[in-house]
Amino acid sequence: MTTAARNDHPGPAAHAAAGSTTYAISEDPRDPDADAAHLLEAAGQHQHTTCGQARKATWNLSALAPLLSACFNHTADPAAPRRGIDAQAYEEALVRYFTETAGARPQDTVGHLTASATDGVLWGLATARQRLPRAWAYASDQAHPHVATAASLLSLPLVTVPSTPDGRMDPQALEHLVRARRRRHNGRSHGAIVVATTGTPFRGAYDDLAALREAAEAAGEIHVHGDAALGGLTAAYAPSRPRWQFEHGADSLSLTGHTLVGSPLPCGAALARTEFAPAGSARGRDLHLNSGSGLAAVLLWARLRQLGHQGVRELVQHALEIAQYLTEELTPLRARPTRGLDAFTVVVRRPPPHLVSKYHLICHGDYARILATPEMTRAAVNAFCAEYRPANPLPAARTRRP
Repeated sequence: MTTAARNDHPGPAAHAAAGSTTYAISEDPRDPDADAAHLLEAAGQHQHTTCGQARKATWNLSALAPLLSACFNHTADPAAPRRGIDAQAYEEALVRYFTETAGARPQDTVGHLTASATDGVLWGLATARQRLPRAWAYASDQAHPHVATAASLLSLPLVTVPSTPDGRMDPQALEHLVRARRRRHNGRSHGAIVVATTGTPFRGAYDDLAALREAAEAAGEIHVHGDAALGGLTAAYAPSRPRWQFEHGADSLSLTGHTLVGSPLPCGAALARTEFAPAGSARGRDLHLNSGSGLAAVLLWARLRQLGHQGVRELVQHALEIAQYLTEELTPLRARPTRGLDAFTVVVRRPPPHLVSKYHLICHGDYARILATPEMTRAAVNAFCAEYRPANPLPAARTRRP
């Protein structure tokens, strides 16, 4: 690689100042070797900053590099003509894995792979809307913003439900809101769509799905969708055994595969009870609209085959241990860390901007979230704690944490 070629791209630290021209796709071709060097350099910046969103893959993908030269695809219709290399068998194995992890039998559910957590929630709410066209949706004030996005796309009224101090949706508040709507409609029941979050984005809390279903009974017919994007695989192996699965009353669920196991491509699964599958669908999705990344399916399949249930269980155990260690190490540093039961997120007082940027932390007001991922080590925790200091003194009257 020549010096001139490498200088064609500034380092990652200069990108913000350089503006969009750094990434512009121009009329003339650019040097692919220089671009490859630039991308590898940018990826290398994340090798030691695993406290927030930016992460590295948790396993060596070099042996699978030739897959990038193949055109993988998977289609909704099993009878459709194949394009490129068919990934259907891998998808079916993954759907079975997620179904079993969610506490259901494959014959009782339908499902498919999704491109993202948002995709799964959108499908789940659309499924619920088809069942209960006049129902309103209810989600916690701690729910992921993609719930509001999906509801908006579907023109589905969304009611925000307060959470308890530990970050879970408050069943009593849900019951009050459901009863209030019924009173406004002279006792008529229109049903309710309840979105239970398994692993809230900021606090990592697990909504009690069974309690929420019971709380919404006054609405009449109920559809409970479990948004288990962040915490589904964690909850499946968590010591406290959170109530989030089909056996606890879920009608549909969406999970992600990349969040815990560290796949470089976002992917997940959407599942529903067989009787609630969208009409005219194969494996629970529209035949005419859904085609997906076969490469994501193959990579996730390879990783889960490598791990097995035991390996995933060990990843969860390690992440929870790191979260506990992080909490203990930050306590003497005026960080005031808080962590929910079996959560792998730790909320601390917000550090200065340069640490927020360096460690890719998600912030809300005076607080920041640290994500204890399976690839995080005690050495990484020690390095972060050595740099940590709160950005500002606590206000005289402390506000409730998000």
